[in-house]
Amino acid sequence: MKNLGIKKIMMIVLALSAIGMIMMLSLSTSQLNRIYSAGERQQRLTDAMLLLKDARFQVGQIQQSLTNVSVTGDVGGYDDALEHLHAAQKDLDDLAVNVPERKARIMEVKADVEALHKQGFTMAAAYTNKGREAGNAIMKGADGFNNSSAALAKALNDLV
Repeated sequence: MKNLGIKKIMMIVLALSAIGMIMMLSLSTSQLNRIYSAGERQQRLTDAMLLLKDARFQVGQIQQSLTNVSVTGDVGGYDDALEHLHAAQKDLDDLAVNVPERKARIMEVKADVEALHKQGFTMAAAYTNKGREAGNAIMKGADGFNNSSAALAKALNDLV
């Protein structure tokens, strides 16, 4: 070190300091990228959960609207059920975009929602046009509206 002048020593210290800073910057950037990716993943999951919650709500409203038609005979419930069907379809389409790895299963559940709406429509029409026994047969049968509703609720829960 005696042969090294102060200028050379300062250059070596400065170079080592720069190398250390570059390494720290590189590590910090890498860590920030991981944090950002984790935040994006968390946001995607949060959005998916909200869409699923909304889809569940819409399915419940389809059931409620068509049950109301069955009980009261108020045909305005058909339009309400259709609005809720469209909202559920949109929520499930958005969910499939948000969670593409589950798209096939989400589309199966969407088809089940559409089938439930159709079955509920048929049930409400039976109650209204053919009487209680005809409506009860569709509601309470082995493949009836009640069992279809329960199976759909389970399918929606299993999407989580």
